[in-house]
Amino acid sequence: MRRTAIHLAAQQVMRLRVLSNGSGLSVAELIRRAIDEFADRQALKQGDAMQGPGKSQGE
Repeated sequence: MRRTAIHLAAQQVMRLRVLSNGSGLSVAELIRRAIDEFADRQALKQGDAMQGPGKSQGE
């Protein structure tokens, strides 16, 4: 994994902390999952253009 810095609004940080406490997942894991979910939805809209190397549909 690679460390990446992002800037979030105070409300976004608060929402992430609430979700983290409720789910037992780290804030970092919630962000990774949100990015994956967003990228998957975009890939469905755009076909295979956004799928990573070695990934096929249905994986």
